[in-house]
Amino acid sequence: MTTPAARRSSKRVAGKDASKQFWKYHNEGILKKYQAKLQVGSLDSKPKPVEPAPVAAAPQPTKAVVKKAAQEAAPVDESEPFDPYGSLIPFADPSWYQSFHSPYYNETHVALRNEVRKWVDEEIEPFVSEWTRPSSQPAWRQVSYCCRVDVESVNWPSACPDAAGAGPAPHAESAGPAGPASVPGERLVPVRTIGWGNMGKKNPNWRTRTLVSQEQGPHPPCQERLPLLLLLLFPAIRKSANLHDAIVDRSADSALNRSYPLSFLHKASVGSVHELILTDELSRPGSGGFVWNIIGGFGIGCPPLVKFGQKALVDRILPGILAGDERICLAITEPDAGSDVANLSCEAKLTEDGKHFIVNGEKKWITNGKWARYFTTAVRTGEPGMNGVSLLLIERDFPGVTTRQMDCQGVWSSGTTYITFEDVKVPVENLLGKKDRGFRAIMTNFNHERIGIIIQCLRFSRVCYSESVSYASKRRTFGKKLIEHPVIRLKLAHMARQIEASYNWLENLMFQCQKMGETEAMLKLGGAIAGLKAQSTVTFEFCAREASQIFGGLSYSRGGQGGKVERLYRDVRAYAIPGGSEEIMLDLSIRQSMRVNKALGMKL
Repeated sequence: MTTPAARRSSKRVAGKDASKQFWKYHNEGILKKYQAKLQVGSLDSKPKPVEPAPVAAAPQPTKAVVKKAAQEAAPVDESEPFDPYGSLIPFADPSWYQSFHSPYYNETHVALRNEVRKWVDEEIEPFVSEWTRPSSQPAWRQVSYCCRVDVESVNWPSACPDAAGAGPAPHAESAGPAGPASVPGERLVPVRTIGWGNMGKKNPNWRTRTLVSQEQGPHPPCQERLPLLLLLLFPAIRKSANLHDAIVDRSADSALNRSYPLSFLHKASVGSVHELILTDELSRPGSGGFVWNIIGGFGIGCPPLVKFGQKALVDRILPGILAGDERICLAITEPDAGSDVANLSCEAKLTEDGKHFIVNGEKKWITNGKWARYFTTAVRTGEPGMNGVSLLLIERDFPGVTTRQMDCQGVWSSGTTYITFEDVKVPVENLLGKKDRGFRAIMTNFNHERIGIIIQCLRFSRVCYSESVSYASKRRTFGKKLIEHPVIRLKLAHMARQIEASYNWLENLMFQCQKMGETEAMLKLGGAIAGLKAQSTVTFEFCAREASQIFGGLSYSRGGQGGKVERLYRDVRAYAIPGGSEEIMLDLSIRQSMRVNKALGMKL
């Protein structure tokens, strides 16, 4: 099998075993991308395992013997380790993946892990490099694409056109050439990419016309995944019984349920540990831009709406967000106010009739702002300091709202945006919570945002580590493999020790979040979460640097064997600064913990 880029090289090795040359220039990801199109066969040279001979049935003991043995048996340990899973490279996955005992996980966690990994491996990782190029990002709401679907089996989401032929989606000129002839039971259907930006693999069989260009449109992950992602990732939604039931019912009989069933949702309480697994697995492709594109804005912009918005506002806006029709983001950071949230300057003045706020100011580095219709915005409505901050839901359609995408070092596909508000008239009904009491809501939201950053950083650290182990196991220098050099093993050991120490701390915090109530968790865990946020970003930066040293020049070039390391190195600062810089977090971790423990009766 050859890739298009290797056609010339393939002539030199035609008819020969080119495995050695192939692995010199490529990693396993390239196989997943081109295998379906280019593979013509396989050579199965491995001997098939001999089937074990049938074992004679042992005589069954009498009921009396069984009863006596049960009474005399020692207590059974219910927390047996799960079967080995994944690559089994030491420390490349959490320890419970490799048959270590753990008190945190059960069968529902295993089911979630397996299903998400299959989806990521097949539909995400082979194409993520294409989606993270700045030039590949299509304009929001302007791309249509055709996908071949089984019209008899799909429970159409509201974001899709009517399967019976309601015509093309809004904003699309036409479906373009019809492409390959349809087969019985299938139909070419134009679908909007609203809610997903540039995420998705390209259909190689035909082209679609768009308002942007004549290029074929991307094929994003099915929008019906979004409600399940929101349910699993965001506590504010998990804790709403009505939302939980609606999401589960909506997904139970859909096409999504066949390819990504998550059947355990019907029989288990979804908690913080499920959130840990999902975010961790979504981060395996090694792209912060992808993770932020698919869940970033929702994760930090939606919870304040659900928790603090008036019922009429939530009922009007949330269905579109859950359906994937619309996006929402969090707008707090300003050009002159980053970690110092209490001193933000974006101003909202109440009109004389008390019916509207007039908002003026700027927001900077806003994730997903390029595509968002709703902005959960921190504004100053009162006195200087934290007691004068409020949260408003500002809508893109309001006159005076302008956005422009920013060119940043990393996370290219996250839609980082500069927002300007000029005399924007916002109804008072869009106030989230009480006036001048928004700082507490922001701080509550920060804990969850930081947990997401921690999970992603530690998986990215594992990606740097595992990529380094794989590369060092095949690259030869001075007559032996890299991994046979003690200095390389030393680098790997330092990476592994930091990853495992940080992840064990994370598991404990997620378990505490699951057991504590929201108020108790916010009170007791804020300091620890801040400390671990700093620890995880330091670990990520260290692993990215050491992996870059192991890969050498390959990690300086985009794409190829060192592509993940190069991309993650650019993403480091996008994690070290947002959600609170390392210096601010470390100070907060001690200051907050001391204050809490003093109230609990700390003795000095």
